[in-house]
Amino acid sequence: MGLFSGPKAHKIVGKGFLHEGGVWGRWMTSVAELVHEFGHLNDDPFAYNETATVSLLIGAATRIDLLALAEFVSTKKLKRVPITGRCDLWLCSDRRSWAFEVKQKKYRGGFHRPKTVLGWLNEACEDARKLTHHEAEKRFGLLVISTFGVEHLDPRFLESLDEVFTMVDYAWQILPDSDVACQTFLLFKEVHKKRKRQRQKREGASESDA
Repeated sequence: MGLFSGPKAHKIVGKGFLHEGGVWGRWMTSVAELVHEFGHLNDDPFAYNETATVSLLIGAATRIDLLALAEFVSTKKLKRVPITGRCDLWLCSDRRSWAFEVKQKKYRGGFHRPKTVLGWLNEACEDARKLTHHEAEKRFGLLVISTFGVEHLDPRFLESLDEVFTMVDYAWQILPDSDVACQTFLLFKEVHKKRKRQRQKREGASESDA
């Protein structure tokens, strides 16, 4: 995985020809621009917590004319029983809406196995699966990994990320040009309705038998 200079959003994984690829590309570019502006204040907005990160994502989304809501009351299902909960983030373009459940982890150096990183992402996905289809047309788990305070990333950790990138739908690397802000990774994985997951599982089994 190569590193890039300057404030930018480097797309690592994603299909640019899909609606998400185009809209989210502009969204992530807007995120990088905001991080750059915070750098003038000697601050990194990804350095805090999930709440601060969601507020940053909201601000970046509204800059490109997306509708956005955070931490709103929503209907979720826990073991098929409807409950009242909260959705971390909701976005809507002129064509589609998305709901996200967000988890943030701070990388403090050293090595993390791919299984560990994937476990972080799965926490977000499990929460996203609890959202009902009424909340948005598509639901995603979003893992944000901040490297704030770490000058050099362990190459073995980057190798772990490379492996996890093969298991997600979209991933971006935010690369600021500030001495304060650090690299941040955002990994998105879509969660599907149960019937769709079962169909995909059957199709995979059929291909294995062929």
